[in-house]
Amino acid sequence: DSNPTLLIRLDSLLTSKYWYFSYGYIAQANTSIITFVFAQRSRWNLDDLSIYDSLNNIELIEDGSFEGGSLYAYCECGAKFRMNELTARSNHSGSYSYEPSSFFSLIKLSQAVDTIVGRNYNISFWLKNQGFGKNSVSVYMSVAKGRNSGIQETSKNIMNVSTEVSVISST
Repeated sequence: DSNPTLLIRLDSLLTSKYWYFSYGYIAQANTSIITFVFAQRSRWNLDDLSIYDSLNNIELIEDGSFEGGSLYAYCECGAKFRMNELTARSNHSGSYSYEPSSFFSLIKLSQAVDTIVGRNYNISFWLKNQGFGKNSVSVYMSVAKGRNSGIQETSKNIMNVSTEVSVISST
């Protein structure tokens, strides 16, 4: 199935603290893409993103804690007139977190990882709502034909998926 899988959609999560989210995901292809879609005029902090292969004890996400100081491992799409991509002001751990902020368009942050079809992976991340605007974020998993292809096309497909609001337990 090439349709993106919605992991979660959050609207106006409680502000001022980080919330932890964790999911099991069964890979549908040899390359999987995780995409965070941040609504226009919202502000979040994302930190400690992980896609973990517990069978081989391997972390698949590159720079999930954003400690590299740049977004070299990610594809950031759709942002116009964005501000403060990485910040040291409001991180969950380490020195940096990703803080998307765009007043004129939504922001999509993606990373492709190599997966094995049928294998279960643990996806986890920390999110903090900064309390501005609509503050909506959706998180999707999708498939790509190759590691360097498909992120732009998948990004377009994600915007065509209808979603429902769902809340997952957090700590």
